[in-house]
Amino acid sequence: MVRSVEHWITELASVIAGRPVIASVPSLASATAVIEELRAVGVVDVLIVGARRGTGPLPDLPADRLVDLGLAPGPILVEIRALQRALAAPGPLLRRAVDGFDPSGRALVLGDPFNECEHLLGRPFLAFRRPEWVAREDKTTVDAFWDRCGVEREPSEVVGLTAPELSAAAARLDRGHGTVAAADSSSGWHGGASLVVPIAPGTPETSVRDAVGLLAPAAATARMMPFVPGVPCSIHGIVVPGRVVALRPVEMIVLLRPDGGFFYAGSATFFDPPPAVREEMRSIAVRVGEALRAEIGFRGAFTIDGVVGPDGFRPTELNPRNGAGTRPLTAAVGLPFQLLLDVAVAGIEIDWRADELERLLVETADVNRTGATYRQLPVERPAGSADLVIERERVRRTAVGEPPDLQVRVVPGDGVTTVRCTPVAGRIPDGPSFAPIAVAFWAWADREFELGLGELRACGAT
Repeated sequence: MVRSVEHWITELASVIAGRPVIASVPSLASATAVIEELRAVGVVDVLIVGARRGTGPLPDLPADRLVDLGLAPGPILVEIRALQRALAAPGPLLRRAVDGFDPSGRALVLGDPFNECEHLLGRPFLAFRRPEWVAREDKTTVDAFWDRCGVEREPSEVVGLTAPELSAAAARLDRGHGTVAAADSSSGWHGGASLVVPIAPGTPETSVRDAVGLLAPAAATARMMPFVPGVPCSIHGIVVPGRVVALRPVEMIVLLRPDGGFFYAGSATFFDPPPAVREEMRSIAVRVGEALRAEIGFRGAFTIDGVVGPDGFRPTELNPRNGAGTRPLTAAVGLPFQLLLDVAVAGIEIDWRADELERLLVETADVNRTGATYRQLPVERPAGSADLVIERERVRRTAVGEPPDLQVRVVPGDGVTTVRCTPVAGRIPDGPSFAPIAVAFWAWADREFELGLGELRACGAT
């Protein structure tokens, strides 16, 4: 196994060391890891701009190096867009902080993977998404792209968001497990299983009406395709000069709610698709990355989301950016990975050693399985923690002296509560889907914290 990361740390230092850096983050309390990574590549002077304070201890920086924008909490996509707007049109608080930190205008700015801003008050963002890249997230246009890349997919139709049109398309496409309607991007890109709605088998009127009610206010059309029972899965690629680096598959924890909707709740790397499916997924990533480079000059990380079902992997969407699955894929590598991706997006020439980088990322992720199931919920619950044991199809609190399989944290904040369940290293078997464990955990959490979730199911349990 390739073990050393020093080469890439040195390359990153050649880009960023010695410059003042402004880094935007979802919360100030989440910035400690970002600061540690920047210090590892030679950055000394940092200004952290947080959407809000967040819960927990603040980073070890002077007060004038921490900017709390005071943005309101909300659903994840709402929070992401609010931070982007605040960076695109800085208010007086941010202006004073940036100009006071960097009066000469030398600073480099770091955003998140969703950043579309080129500059912050005249200071360049290291990486930003081009409009033509963002446009490729539209779920109603991606199937033509799969066809150009030679990627096998499910049949689909794009229809208007009326009950008759959805019902007719669903009846044509239903293979016995129902269908899925995904909104277009006319009101902006969307992810995390938002604006994607399952329609029950047989297209019952209530299911169609609910889908129209959710999607029509945000979109003009929807893509309809068969529901594929199986394991929701994603494959990441990274477009660097002369190469597309393909990672290993990562399971997306997407469960089914009692009302038939999707419940997005994290990602994990315990699941192993059959070897032939794994290699096909990695091959698809290479083909898609090369096509993105050729068609829109794309650079950096992207994800292909889909389902590993009875016929192998079938894609459902393309995200020309890194997704939530990046974290469990790279947690054990020891690289400032987001910074590495930002350098790729920026098109900066470094010695990528792409073959070695791919081996490092794939082999390390294969050996170090990890992940978590988590969700921000619109309820107020007190902070807490728990150790749990998996027992058949249920979980329970550990007895005295009993080693835990799962560790739980409950973090309140501003009218919402984040519940996060992390497997203990070495306690979860490699190979099977993590979704059944996630289902058991959320059933326990629903009872324990009175979350009102109801009975969740894995997407393969139809």
